Amino acid sequence: MKISIYQNIKKISKLLLGKFLLISYSYKFLSSYTQLFLLKKLIIHYKTEEQFIFDKINLNYDKILLGIKFKARKERIKVLFFVISESIWQYDELYKIMQGSKYWEPIIYIVPNSTYMTDIDVEVKKTYNYFKNKNYQVVSYNEKKYINQLNLINPDFVFFTIPYENIFNGKQIKEFSISYWHKKALTCYVPYAFVTADLYDNNYNLTFQNIMWKCFYETEIHKKIAQIYSDNKGQNVIVTGYPGLERFFKAYKKKAQQRKKIIIWSPHHSIETFENRKFNDNLQYSDFLLYYDVFFELLKKYESEIYIIFKPHPALKAKLYQHKEWGKIKTDNYYSKWGNSINGTLNESNYVDLFLNSDGMINSSGSFTVEYLCLNKPCLFNFRNKNTQNDFNVFGMLALSSWYKGYQTEDIINFIENILKGIDPLKDEREKFINKYLKNTEPNDNVSEKIMKHLCQEIGVNE
Repeated sequence: MKISIYQNIKKISKLLLGKFLLISYSYKFLSSYTQLFLLKKLIIHYKTEEQFIFDKINLNYDKILLGIKFKARKERIKVLFFVISESIWQYDELYKIMQGSKYWEPIIYIVPNSTYMTDIDVEVKKTYNYFKNKNYQVVSYNEKKYINQLNLINPDFVFFTIPYENIFNGKQIKEFSISYWHKKALTCYVPYAFVTADLYDNNYNLTFQNIMWKCFYETEIHKKIAQIYSDNKGQNVIVTGYPGLERFFKAYKKKAQQRKKIIIWSPHHSIETFENRKFNDNLQYSDFLLYYDVFFELLKKYESEIYIIFKPHPALKAKLYQHKEWGKIKTDNYYSKWGNSINGTLNESNYVDLFLNSDGMINSSGSFTVEYLCLNKPCLFNFRNKNTQNDFNVFGMLALSSWYKGYQTEDIINFIENILKGIDPLKDEREKFINKYLKNTEPNDNVSEKIMKHLCQEIGVNE
């Protein structure tokens, strides 16, 4: 929206005064030359309302940062991580680095989210125990006490897990939102999944991304996408690589074992039909409704040769509960059937060991399209229909070029047969992709250390 500097003289004057006071407050940290330079920068002509808002928010972040710099001289900096599920936790290495530092105090806070959780109490307890068993400092959500708990923590930094508002019992909880915390702390975000979808508004242009202090993104390609589609033109984006890949590069050691081949089937949650969609706000990834019976047939066909692990997207169960042809009873029975299979099982938790011990993947999810590639194991993307590929962004398309393609049951069978025979013609293509786009996440160029280094530089401490 176009605005006139004359119409907004009161707002703009307040903002410029705030900048002046901040500079004055910081006088002893700045040279005379730097002060003059900054004062010249105060002469601004705002062309849009959004530009004014972003500048105002960044000014507040500057004030918060200045306070943290003073605090860091005498006490540890508190970092709060909001977590909804262990399955989308991507901050493990960063947490460990902070935990071993004299400057930082990391704290994990478990929050509920009805979008992903079918049984909130069970999921919250499960997630809490996961981190507690790792000896992490963790606080479990309590509906009656959460505001007091958060006030007592009083964090300096807040790291978010997902870009969407936390919905609990049909209502938004403001204390878990970016709109609440950007006024109180420095806010940070690492995507919960490696972004391969073309949902540009959701992934880059929500209020969440635009008013975040820092977004730590996967590649220069993702930064360029943010610069195009974000209202703030990606001014808060730092390219570090994706920390979710570190665990695979560090742990992966190929072992030759005489055992059944382990194959992962990972269907996405997007089971709805969007044939007449007008806006690019939904995906058509999931192959579940087309192949849910086929995989039990494959279990019988290859009973002595393969082991299939059903690894559904965390949101798939909730979607099936609401599906007119499925519902809770049918869904629970189907999930239980996997647990009772001779050569099959269900995995709804952390997938690091699952990936490391597997021999191949059949996938229809977005982030796994990149994450599994870093292990350079055979992988088949099972397309729901001919339009599915159109739901990927430019980076997702690059990743897909290293995957085998599945469009029917015969393609899945051929993929399994090739794994059993040791045939893998796309191995070199995967290696090329890894070397070009993912090697920056190897241990000698640690992503979490990059994030940590950036934070330390911002607050003026040396690890």
